[in-house]
Amino acid sequence: TYVVTQGTNIILSYPSEGFSGVLDDNPDISYAYTPNNGLYGKGSLALFSISTGKTGLYHLSTTSVPFTDTNSNTLYGEAGEDVLIGNDGPDWLHGGAGNDALYGNAGNDTLVGGSGNDRIFGAEGDDRLEGGDGVDNILGHSGDDRLFGGKGNDFLWGDSDALDSSLHGNDYIEGGDGNDEARGGSGADIIYGGQGADKLFGQKGNDKLYGGLNNDYLYGNEGDDYLEGNEGYDRLYGHEGNDTLRGGSGNNDYLAGNDGDDIYLFTAGDGNTTINNFDNSRTSQDILRFMAGIRPVDVLIKRTNNDLKLTLQSTGKVITVQSYFSSLNYELYAIEFSDGTSWDGDFVRAQALIPSDSNDTLYGYASDDTINGLDGHDSIYGEAGNDVLTGGNGDDRLQGGDGNDLLLGGMGNDSLKGQNGNDTLDGGGNANYLFGGNGNDTYLFALNAADYTGINNYDSDGGYDVLRFGESIAPSDVVATRTSVNKELSVDLMLWKSDQLIFLADYLSSNSSLDVIEFSDGTNWGYQTVIDMIKQHSLGADYLYSSDAVNNYLSGATGNDYLSINTEGDFYLLGGEGDDFLIGGTGNDIFYGGSGYDEILGTAGENTYRFGLGDGVDLIRSYPSSVLQTVEFGSDVFPGDVSVHIDSGNLILNLEGTTDQLIIQDFIYLEPSYQFKFSDSTIWDSVDILQWLRVTDDMDNVIRGDDTNDVIDGQAGSDRLIGQAGDDTLIGGEGDDELYGHGTSYLSDGNDTLIGGLGYDTLYGDKGDDAFFGGAGDDQLNDRYGNDTYHYHIGDGSDTIHDQNGVDTLVFGEGIQPSELSLHQLYDDLLIHFSNSGDEITVINYFHTGQQSSLENITFSDSTIWDFNYVSSIVNIIDYVRQVGSSNADNLIGDANYDNLQGEAGNDTLEGRGGNDVLKGGDGDD
Repeated sequence: TYVVTQGTNIILSYPSEGFSGVLDDNPDISYAYTPNNGLYGKGSLALFSISTGKTGLYHLSTTSVPFTDTNSNTLYGEAGEDVLIGNDGPDWLHGGAGNDALYGNAGNDTLVGGSGNDRIFGAEGDDRLEGGDGVDNILGHSGDDRLFGGKGNDFLWGDSDALDSSLHGNDYIEGGDGNDEARGGSGADIIYGGQGADKLFGQKGNDKLYGGLNNDYLYGNEGDDYLEGNEGYDRLYGHEGNDTLRGGSGNNDYLAGNDGDDIYLFTAGDGNTTINNFDNSRTSQDILRFMAGIRPVDVLIKRTNNDLKLTLQSTGKVITVQSYFSSLNYELYAIEFSDGTSWDGDFVRAQALIPSDSNDTLYGYASDDTINGLDGHDSIYGEAGNDVLTGGNGDDRLQGGDGNDLLLGGMGNDSLKGQNGNDTLDGGGNANYLFGGNGNDTYLFALNAADYTGINNYDSDGGYDVLRFGESIAPSDVVATRTSVNKELSVDLMLWKSDQLIFLADYLSSNSSLDVIEFSDGTNWGYQTVIDMIKQHSLGADYLYSSDAVNNYLSGATGNDYLSINTEGDFYLLGGEGDDFLIGGTGNDIFYGGSGYDEILGTAGENTYRFGLGDGVDLIRSYPSSVLQTVEFGSDVFPGDVSVHIDSGNLILNLEGTTDQLIIQDFIYLEPSYQFKFSDSTIWDSVDILQWLRVTDDMDNVIRGDDTNDVIDGQAGSDRLIGQAGDDTLIGGEGDDELYGHGTSYLSDGNDTLIGGLGYDTLYGDKGDDAFFGGAGDDQLNDRYGNDTYHYHIGDGSDTIHDQNGVDTLVFGEGIQPSELSLHQLYDDLLIHFSNSGDEITVINYFHTGQQSSLENITFSDSTIWDFNYVSSIVNIIDYVRQVGSSNADNLIGDANYDNLQGEAGNDTLEGRGGNDVLKGGDGDD
């Protein structure tokens, strides 16, 4: 469409529609045209509307429509992407629907974008610009303009950056609904964000910015600006000039005045506010001003690290002034109240050091501070300077910082750290932890003060450090022993009269030892004095090592002692009285636990274990080995005094008529080589013991026990062992064995131990609390009653567990980590896959909803426990095909799913194809 002028007439030409015509400038003439284009005009074209329903460019100008006067002219764009251009004078342009472009030109114009994403340009004059619906771009250009974004995420500019600043006006901008961005330009502008998360920029001039309802960003820039966030989580930046900032009623507002003399306002209804008052000039006079209704007594002063915390006690709202205490660049010039009260920095710093009887956190300054925490669990930091810090009552934490500090814990369980400098530390009462740090430090300790004091004297600078005992503590009152924590390096000093203990952490390392331990009578103990003391056994619990041995002899004497060999050589370890723990080395060691409950770990070597009447209970733990281990009974023990039985794989030797008992752990399962010597020259070996436990031969045996506690060992061969009633121990040995804990009745009583051994074994426990050890090979483990345990060790193959009723547990042995297992659910079965070996345990009907009970727990040697809920949370649900071959030459082929192929006997061919498969050939050439 082309619109041109000829005198007072309008000539319109529509070549594409085959139409052209002339519209007279006559008030009585109206004109309309259809079907694709509509046109009407009325009066002196004071109203001219084009409604084509198409995209078009329609100009209201002297080159297209003869509006040479300055009357009020109106142009409607209607639907489509219209371009409406005003003339000089107060024009009224309305884009209507569509993405329109409106240009007001000179005059005080009103431009309304309507619906759609519009571009609105006011140009010269004091214009009113409205975006309406859609994402609008609105520019006032010059003059005092009023901009309204309306609905949608709009962009509004009060002035054009291209204009000289002298032509910029004082604009009024409202973002309206949506997430708007508004910029005032030069001039004293007023900007409201309205609803939505808005970004408001005052730019040059003394502007007023108001955030509105949501989380807004306000940036004043140049000039003395006023910024107010109102509701929402707002971020306000004053930048240059003397600005005034108020966060408003929203919570967690952030205010940064930046350069200039800024004022932060806070009213009784405002929310939590953070102030960053950094100013490049240390001479700025920035003020936090509390408004009417907030009194000085209502505000609580606290320091957290370098931040100032001002809490309005009536509402609990907190003003945080970041880094207030770090430098003058962050410090407020004053905190003012409406009653005329003013707090300066000195007042605030003094108030921040006032303690209470609550749990305080107090920080000193670079000066020499004296701080007392009073009651409560306090944290006190001296910072620089020679400080005196007192915790008072409560469990306190004192930290001296730089300088020569005095730290006094007071009552309670206190932690004292001197850090740098020559510090003095006194924990006071209860249980305390003292750490001197670098420098020449002194630890004070008084009689009947702390029950327990831990001292960590690590000093990388190698200072001269002293432990100084108070009056009434004599050298004879103190006993030095190794400690139960970090036994090889740490030392306990026990005050045996007052039952006080000092723990010297890592005392035996080069950077942590004390230089001297001083007593009030003038006695001094050096490092070697302490070393000589800890090598002697005491009346209490001793911790002795091979480095403490004299002629390879270690004796614990009385007390619950810990004796350990960590070097080569043959040693004699004597526990003495008490419950002792003895650990051998790589040599041929002799162990005698003495009375009490003793645990003995033989480790490597041909070791000897001595046991006699009155020695209590000794537990021997040894590793699988062909190296001979010897048990020597005392002169008062004869073969007829010793009874032998098995309990959960452990060999139990009881001295008849006494409570004395020697236990060899996992004797049946590990089958170590043992001999047992008596003073009458009788010697039992492991073979004798196993014969006593009813051992069979290497043939295929069928052995039936009786109603006593039977021990039956099938040895080699494919055996069938039937325990009957009683607590039986059945050992399959080599071969494919069948072990029945019960007799002809499945309800035969007895807590049985079933040990499959090597081969493909089938084990039945039934009634009673039974223990299953499948051993090497792919075994079937079955039980229907009782609280049963299924033991699985590395190399035990792929076992299947079918259990019902009771509280049952799968127990993994040493070396099996949770991280190497992956769990899968196949229908109702649980599959436990071992990534290292490829073996797999199948628990039948583990997830079956009608199952009365299955495995309740899966346990590991590191004390990890998986229950049903945890297993269900990590299991991977899969679908796979399980194929089991025969004794013939089988050809088993999987598919794309998870396959489990077992060839069994015969020369088999197994092909897994896609998916994560388990292939086990079995016997034969596969």
